[in-house]
Amino acid sequence: MQVLPAVCDSVLNDTKIMEELKGFDLLLYDFLGVCGALIGDRLGIPRIQVVPKPNNPLDHMVPTPLSYIPIMILPAGFTDKMTFLQRVANVVAYIGMRLLKDIIFARPMAALKLRYNITTERSYQETVDGTELVLIRADFAIEYAQPLLPGNIMVGPLSVKEGKPLPPDLEDFVTNAGGDGFIIVSFGSNLASILPRTVVDMLATAFGKLKQRVVWRLKDRNSLLYQNEEQ
Repeated sequence: MQVLPAVCDSVLNDTKIMEELKGFDLLLYDFLGVCGALIGDRLGIPRIQVVPKPNNPLDHMVPTPLSYIPIMILPAGFTDKMTFLQRVANVVAYIGMRLLKDIIFARPMAALKLRYNITTERSYQETVDGTELVLIRADFAIEYAQPLLPGNIMVGPLSVKEGKPLPPDLEDFVTNAGGDGFIIVSFGSNLASILPRTVVDMLATAFGKLKQRVVWRLKDRNSLLYQNEEQ
């Protein structure tokens, strides 16, 4: 998470980028684009944030009853019907996330607000809370019942497309996987672009020991692949 404030610092310090952004009337940014709140305040324009989950109390102070809403970092076994011990673990996880966010993320971002003189009369949390609209890429058909603020709107998946046939080589690789099946490996473009070669080779070695076949997309990487792996 320390990388994100550093990226934000680079953007705010780039006069060319900031000059180009002055011509826009609205800022639409993803939840990973943590600099959106500061950029919006610096330019004095309204902003809309797109998030993957409705229970986002760490960013927008959305009420999150911990007795029946599991924090998303917990294992899949945590549901809206938690045992007493699971609820205790849920509270501990929530407090831990709040502390980590404050120490390694919120404080550096607050320092950036002061350095670039961005609405210094408001705290970083107040700046984040000033988002005009939060679009949630989810639907209550698959989410737990939970409270939402008026500016939080469920819009469902935004990037879903109609399925297409697999390329012949992948179709053959998957079809011949046998009873053990296959695994699709994806760490997202942000992480995949910065993984060291040693880590990539280590993961490839681990995947090579699995019974399942593994489909893993690697761009511009020449890593050691095993019989059960397809790049």
